[in-house]
Amino acid sequence: RTDERKVFCPYCKEEQGGKAFREEILGVILSLMPHQTLPSLEIRPGMEVKTIMRLPRGNKVSLSNFFVSDALFLRLLSKTVVEITNGMSLFSHSNSLDCCLEKAGEFGERTNKQNNICFDEHTNQEMKQIYENIKTIPKNSIQFIAKEIHAIGSGICVLLKLLDGADGYTLPDILLKSPKEEFIKEFLKEESKSLWTGKVERLGISRYALEILPKLRIHEESVLGKLLLSADHPMHATEILKTENNSIWIGKVRELLGVFGYATGILPKLRIHEENVMELLSLDADKPEHIAEILKTENNSIWIGRMKQLNLRRYAIGILPRFIIHEDTEMEKFSLDAYTPEHIAGILKTENNSIWIGKVRELLGLIGYAAGILPKLRIHEDNEMKTLSLDSNIPGSVAEILKTENKSILVGK
Repeated sequence: RTDERKVFCPYCKEEQGGKAFREEILGVILSLMPHQTLPSLEIRPGMEVKTIMRLPRGNKVSLSNFFVSDALFLRLLSKTVVEITNGMSLFSHSNSLDCCLEKAGEFGERTNKQNNICFDEHTNQEMKQIYENIKTIPKNSIQFIAKEIHAIGSGICVLLKLLDGADGYTLPDILLKSPKEEFIKEFLKEESKSLWTGKVERLGISRYALEILPKLRIHEESVLGKLLLSADHPMHATEILKTENNSIWIGKVRELLGVFGYATGILPKLRIHEENVMELLSLDADKPEHIAEILKTENNSIWIGRMKQLNLRRYAIGILPRFIIHEDTEMEKFSLDAYTPEHIAGILKTENNSIWIGKVRELLGLIGYAAGILPKLRIHEDNEMKTLSLDSNIPGSVAEILKTENKSILVGK
């Protein structure tokens, strides 16, 4: 072959050479070596490797006080009996051979990159072995070195079981996605607030994974930078819609609460900290059924507290009367986008001047048919606004405004 690159063992301190040595490593990587029995394996910093052989399923592996890649760790969890002593740290797998490191400094530039740790799907047999291993892992023994942790399908179960022992430090961003219900059925049997997630900066949950939100126990002092919830099928939110309103604690959300698709229907289920000040609340619903559950609630029944920006698009505009906006709210931007008359049909049935939005300092923007709901809004009488923008080139979009008397809509100063 023309590719004459050499392969070296990452554990050996001295460079090794020779055709036999290289073939030995490649044999393991390419699964060409004959099966050899190894009773146990201990991996620790500074150890020297004299030979390499395949580790049979069920053998014991001891990990002690060092850094290991997510790919290697998950493979060990699913294939062997793992023992962790003196803690360990997980980092993102790469194409290089550095799957075990003694200290963070050995990452070089990799520690400065926003690497992602991934928990992918596993077979039933692998999951059984993983659960057995997780039972024996000491609490607070695993740290995660990454910008984000992605868990897909059955990998969600693995991650949440491991997080049960994580406390005392802020976790990386966590993104959970399940394309099939079967992957989260086990968690649906759990009691509410029984799965510890600790302190996390950003939490994203999509599709069937949305159903486990009531099972999560978010730290009381946690301040989520972003909470993103999405569901593109009604089956993704079947069970969570059965929970009581205001029963799912999410605490404080600093930057963004984004709820999309059928996930919009669970908004009444969320309980936000009463002193929360949110940078942005963004809701988008492109089908009327996305807001059907919320429309069953009474007006002024969903507490969202203070916010700096509120963006509602399409059918999501229809739930605006359900919000309880803090009386001292002073928003920078308030934006509503509606592209068909159906997007505002429900809100037009409310009384004029009945929807409190407080003060809007920078911009009040009503786009398309949303311009027609201006008479329904109640703005603080002492409000000083820089820009009021009504943007629509659709005939009839301001018909509701034209029905009102002159000087009947208060927009402040």
